[in-house]
Amino acid sequence: MKLFRAQRNLHLAGFALLLSFLARRLVTLLSQQAVLGASSDAFRKQAEGASAAARRYMEDNDALRKVTAAPGSPSGP
Repeated sequence: MKLFRAQRNLHLAGFALLLSFLARRLVTLLSQQAVLGASSDAFRKQAEGASAAARRYMEDNDALRKVTAAPGSPSGP
């Protein structure tokens, strides 16, 4: 009977240790995922802002070319 209880206690302790490692790893992965999700949103907003700025610059450049083009001469560089 003593051997049975000793084996049972060993298995319970091992299982508890395994669960504690798994819980710690799960918490670590969840926190990393939250950080990566936040940085992904920041990068997306930055890319959208850069795209909008580039679009505005291209529109301004086209408008400037139309204004500076002499009448009767071909437009373009």
